[in-house]
Amino acid sequence: MAVILNVRTSLKFFELIQNFAPKKKFELSEGEINKRLLKVYLLLNQNYNCEFKSRESLTEMIVANSLIQMIYSETNCIYLRIAELIKSCLFLEYCNLNLPEHYLKFLKEYGVSDWQEYVTYVHQIGMLVLKKGMDSIPIISIPKNDNIYEKKVMFFDKFCLSEVYQNDEDYTEIKAKPVIKNSKTEEYYIIFEQFFLEKMYKSLCRLTPYV
Repeated sequence: MAVILNVRTSLKFFELIQNFAPKKKFELSEGEINKRLLKVYLLLNQNYNCEFKSRESLTEMIVANSLIQMIYSETNCIYLRIAELIKSCLFLEYCNLNLPEHYLKFLKEYGVSDWQEYVTYVHQIGMLVLKKGMDSIPIISIPKNDNIYEKKVMFFDKFCLSEVYQNDEDYTEIKAKPVIKNSKTEEYYIIFEQFFLEKMYKSLCRLTPYV
């Protein structure tokens, strides 16, 4: 199955959709809505390609395009998940021994009893991400009859996107909150797998501001 979507364009498209607030209500058919969305996507993709054409030299254009391709398209999510989990365990174990006050406040914020429980939760979510099909989005649904339903909801909500920056080329807000929640169904959607897997470790840097 060929994939023609550009990852960087898709992320920018997601940011724009999140920030879109129409001033008036439109009565459009589903087909017309899909056509307009496709036109917006293609326009964003065209602008993205123009960025590379405007480079001063062919070498600069090739290097820039290769870096973007490597960062957003060629990541092995299985290896990345393993590496991030190992780094998380080592870092949290260090904090438990050397930064006890920061460590305890971190546990309280995420509603977990120890760092092993935190790692277990993100490990389980990571497994769901890797099991998804090529043309589907990872969906996390917590059963209402779960014995620790409220605890899991509080944990997952920490990863949910609340707002995005419209002019952010590095997708900082999506990287910090790589999950979006459907308020009606209470299901969680992973926006971009790579950002979520990286968050397993990178978000732990927030331990240091705790005083």
